[in-house]
Formats: sequence, C-alpha cells, structure tokens
Amino acid sequence: MINIDCVVSLFSIDCQMNTEIKSQYLRLCYDQDPKQQELGVRILDLYERAEILGFDVRWPDPPLKEKIVSLIDTNLRFQMNALLDLVEVYQNTDPLKVMFLPPPYNKRNIQKFKKLCAENPATRSFGLSPDIERRCFWSKYFLRQLDSGTLSMLLIPKGDFRMGHKDGTAASQGVHKVRITKDFWMTRTPITQKKYRRLIEAIQEKDPAFPLSAEPSYFRGPLRPVESVSWFEALLFCNALSRLEGKKEVYNFQGVEKIRSQEDLKLLRCDLTADGYRLPTEAEWEYAARANRLFRFSGSDCIDDVAWYEDNSVVVDRNCTISVASKKPNAWGLFDMSGNVDEWCWDGYEGGYYRRSPKFDPKGAQTAPTRSVRGGAYDASPLTSWERNHASPVRGRDDIGLRLVRTVSF
Repeated sequence: MINIDCVVSLFSIDCQMNTEIKSQYLRLCYDQDPKQQELGVRILDLYERAEILGFDVRWPDPPLKEKIVSLIDTNLRFQMNALLDLVEVYQNTDPLKVMFLPPPYNKRNIQKFKKLCAENPATRSFGLSPDIERRCFWSKYFLRQLDSGTLSMLLIPKGDFRMGHKDGTAASQGVHKVRITKDFWMTRTPITQKKYRRLIEAIQEKDPAFPLSAEPSYFRGPLRPVESVSWFEALLFCNALSRLEGKKEVYNFQGVEKIRSQEDLKLLRCDLTADGYRLPTEAEWEYAARANRLFRFSGSDCIDDVAWYEDNSVVVDRNCTISVASKKPNAWGLFDMSGNVDEWCWDGYEGGYYRRSPKFDPKGAQTAPTRSVRGGAYDASPLTSWERNHASPVRGRDDIGLRLVRTVSF
C-alpha cells in the first residue's frame, strides 16, 4: 500500500542523458555536411522530447543510422500515446491499491496495468501534479492535438542555457547561465501585416476608441512582417489582444497613456505569470533563437540559409522586408529569428546588464531609456543569435517588428 505522493513520485523519474554523447550529437549538428547536420538536429530533437516527457530512453553511442533514429522516434511516439492513455486510466483508479507504472512503457506492462486499474476503481478523483500535467500537455503537443488559439504558435520548453558569447560585442560578452522556468508559446514568425490588420480590426469592433492603426507598415505586403509599431504600441496591442480572448493582461500601465519621461517607464509593470499575450524577454528570445544549437545564426552557420539582410534583400533597386517564412526555420520551427526585421523585447537595454543579470527569468533594466531589439534586419549586416541591439520605445521603425509569446500556466 502506498500513498498518493509516492504514486506521483514514481511518475517523476528523470531521463538521465550522457553528457559526452550529447556533446557528440551537438558536434554532428555543427558538421559541414548538410546531411550530417540534419541527422544531428533530428537526434537532438528526440533527446529534447525524452527530457521534456521524462522518458527512460537508452541512447546508443554515435554515429547513428537513419533506421535507428526512426526506431527511436517510433518508440517515443508510442510512449507519448501510452502516457496519455495511462493518465486517463489512472485518474479513475484508487492509487492506494495500484502501484503506478513508471516509464519505459511497453505493450505488455501497459495491458497488465490497465487490468489492475479496472479491478480497483477510485471512489474519488485525484488531482495530478504539475509535473504530470506538463508531460501530458507536451505529449498532446508532440502528437499535434493542441489548438494554439488565434495565432500560429509553437510551444518552447523551459530550460537552461548560457546567454551571451565570448566572441560577441562588449554588451553580449558577459556569458552567464540563465534558467527559463516556464514553458511558453511563441509565434512561428514575426506578426504579419495581414494578421495584424485582422486583429486590430477585431479589437476595434469591441473598442472603437483603440488608438492603433491597422496598417502602420512602410513596406506593404500581407505576408511581410508588420513594422513601424513602437515598443509602447506593441504593449498596448498585447493587452488588447489578451482582453479580446479573455486572457489575463500581462502589462499594467498604472495610468500611463504615453511615454514622456523615465518616470513613466518606471511605472510600467510586467507579469510573466499571466497567460495573456506579451513580448518575449530578451532571455526568452535568445533561448528560442538558439534552440539548444551551436549555430551562429538561428538555424544555421550560413546566414543566407535563414535570414534576409542587406546583401540579399534587394528588390528592384532597394533593400526591403520580405514575406515571412521564406527562409529555413531553426530546430524548433521558428522562422525569421535572424534577419528581415529586428524584434522588440520587453527588456530595458543596458550595456553592462549581464554582469548583474538574475539567473532566473531576467527581465532587463526596466528604467533604461531604450528597449532591447533582437535578430537583425533587412537593411543591416548579419546579427548573430547572441548579439544585442536597442531602440527608442516611443518611435516605430520600418526595420523593427514584433513576435508574441504567452506563458504556459497549469
């Protein structure tokens, strides 16, 4: 006989990965041969799925053949289905009479477990721990059973990474460990002009006095990223979209209707635990752009594979923005994290901030006079995934757009 806490703890077995083997996969991902790079990315993706879901997978030493990768992927998919199935059965079972089945799952022990559950029905419902809820959530995501809502968004797993780079400029050289403590949704691309116009129109149907223009961009095109939206206008847009969908607003303006001074910036508040729409923090942006890879740019070492910038964005006789998702995505499926338009982050920009940055979910220097932008733009030289830039929060520019995120809350 065991209590409910013991039952839940059996579900929380961590997936132990060999650091040396993972580093070899990272080097494979960094290989000059495109086929080896693709294989490395696939293997690392499987590693990450196993980590997120807590599956006990015995990883063979590299090099791996495609057939072995396929077998591992098939096994993970089976375990994802089994996880959802088992939790559904477990919720109707008396945990004091049934020993919960730990991973790895196979057809034989699942059938025995389900039979045992059927013989010991629960007389009351038992809540699931946040860890189990998270694993079920990710299982559904990997099986493409989740609806991400109004915008096309991807689920980014929480985790640790080393922010900054020793080869970066002075502002990004302070390499430091950062932990993102919550999973979050992130739009696959910068917000397009077509999507922005439709959302603004929907917002203004409910609130005719909403002050933002539905078509602010200098370079017009439905699938081009929306630009010429200031940082403060982006915050207004995020809150209005949250209200439209009945989600908790992230930003508290405390009566500020327009940024006129540093004192106004000090009044603004950001609640990262709210489930509404918001700009990413600078740490979230870099974490998502890198996607646990060693590439200089988001998805590749070759800038032309993943980004529009000053050398390749000329149309007719001038540089301009280009339709989103027309280059390769990074390993997490995010497009245009490098190039096309810079992207607003919540953080106030301070060159020496990395020296005192918190380890957990840093939010930047709130009262700094400028706000961080990331990614590089159509009219500039390539910007690596760790490089930093900044701009005035009160002025929209044709080389700065926005990408939205939402915190996952259980």
